[in-house]
Amino acid sequence: MKNKEYIKFLIIGFFCLLITYSLAFFTPTKILQSINDISSQYIYSFSRKSVTPFKIVGVAIDEASLNKIAQRWPWKRSIYARLIKILDREKVNTVGVDFTFVGEAEDKEDDRILKEALSVSSSRVVLAYFFDYKKAVPVLPASELMESAYSIGMVNTPQDTDGKVRRLRSHIKLENSVYYSFPVQIAASFLGQEPQRIISSIPLLKDSTFYINYMIKPKDIIKVSFYDVLENLDRLKEQYGDSFLSGAVVLVYPEAGIFHDFQQTPLGEMPGGFLHFNGIAEILSKRFLREGNYLLIPFLILSLALIVCIFLYSNFLIGFLFMLGVVFVNFWFFMLFNLAGVKFDYSRIVLFSAIFFASGSIYKYLYFLTELLRIKNKATLDPLTNLFTIRYFYYRMELELKKIFFNKTLFLIFIHTGSFKKESEEVSLDRTKYIWQQISSLISLKNSFWAAYTQEGLVGFLVTSQSKIGSTVHYLRNSLQALLLENNIRSNLKAAYLRVKKDYPMRELIFVVEDELKKRKEEVVLFSESDLAGRVLPSYSKTKEGARLLESIDEDIEDKNKNLLSLVEELKREHIKTKEAFFQIITSLVNALEARDPYTQGHSERVRSYALIMADKLNWHKEEKDKLAKAALLHDLGKIGIPDSILHKKSALTDEEFDFMKKHELIATKILEPLKDFSEILPWIMYHHEKWNGKGYPYGLSENAIPEASQIISLADVYDALTTGRDYKKAFSPSEALEIIIKDKGTAFNPSLADIFVNVMRSP
Repeated sequence: MKNKEYIKFLIIGFFCLLITYSLAFFTPTKILQSINDISSQYIYSFSRKSVTPFKIVGVAIDEASLNKIAQRWPWKRSIYARLIKILDREKVNTVGVDFTFVGEAEDKEDDRILKEALSVSSSRVVLAYFFDYKKAVPVLPASELMESAYSIGMVNTPQDTDGKVRRLRSHIKLENSVYYSFPVQIAASFLGQEPQRIISSIPLLKDSTFYINYMIKPKDIIKVSFYDVLENLDRLKEQYGDSFLSGAVVLVYPEAGIFHDFQQTPLGEMPGGFLHFNGIAEILSKRFLREGNYLLIPFLILSLALIVCIFLYSNFLIGFLFMLGVVFVNFWFFMLFNLAGVKFDYSRIVLFSAIFFASGSIYKYLYFLTELLRIKNKATLDPLTNLFTIRYFYYRMELELKKIFFNKTLFLIFIHTGSFKKESEEVSLDRTKYIWQQISSLISLKNSFWAAYTQEGLVGFLVTSQSKIGSTVHYLRNSLQALLLENNIRSNLKAAYLRVKKDYPMRELIFVVEDELKKRKEEVVLFSESDLAGRVLPSYSKTKEGARLLESIDEDIEDKNKNLLSLVEELKREHIKTKEAFFQIITSLVNALEARDPYTQGHSERVRSYALIMADKLNWHKEEKDKLAKAALLHDLGKIGIPDSILHKKSALTDEEFDFMKKHELIATKILEPLKDFSEILPWIMYHHEKWNGKGYPYGLSENAIPEASQIISLADVYDALTTGRDYKKAFSPSEALEIIIKDKGTAFNPSLADIFVNVMRSP
C-alpha cells in the first residue's frame, strides 16, 4: 500500500515540476528575484572579510561638500585637478572619477589645469563615460582629457525588471571597438593589466554582464567627504592614519541627493558608486559568482523525495513544518554554493516545494474524502444486496422530508418478495449476489433510494409526480417478477405505495404498510390515509426518529462487527472440529495398524502416556503438551508403508530389512507434510530414533541437535518396547527396562532426561 502511495506522490511531484517551470514564465519576476535575494544579506556577512586585504577609499561628493565649496554645482574642473594632485601626492595607486567630463569647459583654463593634473599624476586616473543605448554610441569625455587620463570606463549598470541591480556590464563591442566598464578599467589599472585579460577571468553571462557578489556596504570602507580631502586632510590622517590613502583604490563618486544616484540592490538602497566598489572588490578578490542552474536538478529531486516522505508519514501540520524544513535546508545549501561562487535559481525550489506541498495536500484531502465516502458506503450499504441498511434508510428519509419539492410528491414504496428468500437459499452465494445486483440496478430509479427492510421486503423512497407513481410501481413490480423468473426463482411479488406526510413516524409507518400489504390480495396497492387511520399515530414523537448519521453508521458497523465476530467464532469451531476429526482418522489408522500385531497393540497410546508424564515433570505448557501427545501417537504412522513380512516378522530382522524399517519416520513425515496443522511436530516424529551419541537414524543427529520432544518420545518408545517383548525376545520387567535405560544414558539417551524419566517411572 505504501509503495502505491509513494508512486502516486512521485507522479504528482513530477507533474508539479512541470508546473513550476511553466509558472516561472508567468510568476512576477520581482517575487522570484526577491526569494533569491533573501540569502544576499547572509552571503554579504560571510564574504565581506574577503575585501580587507585591499585598500578601497571612497571620496563622496556629499551635501557637506556642496555646501562648503564656494562654487555652484557643477564645479569647475580645476577643483577635480586639485583633488587629483592631492591624491597623487598621497601616493594613491588608482583613482576612479565617477563623473563624465563631456565636451569642453566654459573656461578653457579649467580644461588645461585638469589636463595638466592628469598628465603629471603618477596615480592611475580612470575617467567615466556613459553609453547611449538609443543612439548606440559612447558619450566620451573631452578628447584632451581622455588622452591625458590613464584610461576611461563605462559607468552604465543594467537593472533587472524589478529595478534592482544584480549585474554589472563588463564591456560592449561596437564594430571594431571594445568599450570596457568602469570597474573593469579600475581593476585593470590597479593590477597593471590589460582590461581584456581581466574580462577573460570573469565568468560572463550571455549578455556580457556578470553577477555582483555584494561584499561591500558604505560602512565597510573608508568613506570621506570630497571637501575634507581638499581642506581637512590632516584631520583625516589623524582619524585613519597617515598612510590611509597610500597604495589605495580611490573612487570619487556623487552621493548628495541632487544627483539622484541611488540604486536598489539586494542589500538595500546604495549610492551608485558602491556598485562599482563591489565590482572592483569582486575582480580584485576573484570572488566571482558563476551561474550553476544545473544544480537545480539534484536539489529539486531531493526536495521531491523528502516531501513525498512527508506526505507518507506525517499529517498536514507536521508535514507543513517539515516542508519548511526542506526549504530551509535547501536555503543553506544555496548559501554554501553562493559562498563557493556558484549561483542558481533558488526561487524555483521554493516555488516547487510550495506547489507540490499544496497539490499533495489537496490530493490527500480529496483521497481522505473519497475514502470517507467509501467507508460510509460500506457502512451504509448491505454487502449482499448493495442497498442501504434500514437504519441509514431512516436517516435519509428524515433528510428528504426536510426538503422542499416543487411539483413533485414524496412516496413510500414497499415490495413484498414473498418466497424469494426460501427459493434463493438453494442458490449459491455468488449467484445470490448476482441476482441482488440485478435487483439493485433495476430499482435504482432517479430520485429514489432503497433498503432491504426484512428478509421478505424491500422499502423505497421516491420523489415523483402524482401522475407517474402508479405506473412506476407497476413497472417495478412486474420487472422484478420477470427478473426472478429469469433466474428460476418463483415468487409472487406484491407492491404498495402511499404519499408520505412529514408528521408520520417512519419506522412505525413502514411496519404498518408491510403488515397491511400481506393481508391484501392485489398485486399493487395504493394506501390512502384512511387505510392507515388508527394504526399510525401522527402525534408520535419525532425526536426519537431524528437519528443522526454517525449514530446510524455506528449502529450498522456494530451489527456488522457482531455478525462478523459470530461468523469467525463459528469458523474457528468448525476448523477445530475438522482438525480433531482428521486427527481421529489418523489415530484410527495407527490403532488399526497396531491391532494387526498383538505385541504392538496399544503401543502408541502407551508412548503418549509416558511422554506426557515426562512433560508434566518438565512443566511444559498445555499447548506444547497437546503437540507432544499428537507426535507420540503418530510416531509410528510411517509403518503403514512397511511390508507385513518385515513389520510382523517373528524373528530378528536382517540388516537389509532393518534398513527398510528405518524409512518409517520418513514415510510418516511424507504423509503428514501437506497438513499445515502438523508442520511443527514433523521434526519430533522424524528424529525420535536419533541417539545422543549421533549413531541413530535417519540423519545421525547428536545431543541437543535432536529436539527435546523427540528425545522424550524416544525414551517412552524404548521403555514400552522393552516391557512389551516379541516372539523372538522376552519382555523385561519395568525395573529391568529402567536399568537398561540408565546403562544407555550418554550413548542412546540424554543423561539428564534419562535420569528424570527413570525417577518418574520409579515413583509410585
